[in-house]
Amino acid sequence: FDFANAYLNSLLISIAVTIAVVIIAGLAAYGLVRFKFKLRGACYSLIMAGMMFPVFSTIIPVFRMEAAWGIASSGNRWLSLLAVILPQIAGNLCFAIIVLMGFIESVPIELEESAYVDGCNVFQVYFHIIIPAAKSSFATVAIFSFLWSYNDLFTQNFFLRVPREKTITLLLNRHQGQTFYDLLNAERVRRAKELLENPALRISEIAEQVGYADTAHFSRVFKKLEGVSAGEWRNAHCGRQG
Repeated sequence: FDFANAYLNSLLISIAVTIAVVIIAGLAAYGLVRFKFKLRGACYSLIMAGMMFPVFSTIIPVFRMEAAWGIASSGNRWLSLLAVILPQIAGNLCFAIIVLMGFIESVPIELEESAYVDGCNVFQVYFHIIIPAAKSSFATVAIFSFLWSYNDLFTQNFFLRVPREKTITLLLNRHQGQTFYDLLNAERVRRAKELLENPALRISEIAEQVGYADTAHFSRVFKKLEGVSAGEWRNAHCGRQG
């Protein structure tokens, strides 16, 4: 496993998602809190509704859309990473906007009014007053966005297929699965060796009792772990006992 490359992919995805979410959600939250415009209530309702849909319900249309753009399943490493970044940004935005709106509403409006009187524009007010005053909320959003992106196994497993595109989450999950089956096979072989001491049992019967429907598969696993076939192990063991 190329763990260094997997860590790099994970960091690239998570950092890109975090930066995009903080910037977009911050501006959107500020606009919804401080500006009055038509459909403002509808926009807020849509944001709230967006938190109700899990990623599992939208992953198929998202994949089809990105495939039509030439991003998903492109074979290009950077486009594949982008295919993961975009849905993760969309998935984190609703939560981030709701959190930031609550903090921005607590910032005294008088601070902004004083800045406008001094000649500041809306962007200067946002970057020099709102962000410093609500920096704890921006830090909270950044931390949660990074962690959710880093641990998002489902989306990464759906879009990242080539080994060089794999993230550390995917590699660890694969390694964990392999370790589980290795332990399971080792336990089955241990039980099989106990049954092999009974010469009345055929190898096919032993394979079925320890959980293998296919005798040939049992024989391959046994030989891989013990270095000899089940029949050879039985003959050698019985020979020593005799």
